[in-house]
Amino acid sequence: MRVAVSSLTWISSNHLTFYTAQVAASKLYAGDKAGALDVLQRFFEGAFQDQIAASGEQPFEGIRANPLHYRAFNLEALLVGILFLVASQD
Repeated sequence: MRVAVSSLTWISSNHLTFYTAQVAASKLYAGDKAGALDVLQRFFEGAFQDQIAASGEQPFEGIRANPLHYRAFNLEALLVGILFLVASQD
């Protein structure tokens, strides 16, 4: 049971953010702009909503051993995702 709970935590962290960015990048590379847009919209309308609180805190990253690093790492992935979102709308 502990493994299942751990995996749910990482799915909500920077891992999911980078995974989403990588899937979008692959779809853009393959010429599937609609697919990239769909993946990114589902992420930003879904899982992203829990990643950054109204206060600006990143609750999943704030509990990690090195929270500053993980917060910055997650923001990097979010920016990559946003860039791909813009690219998929051109």
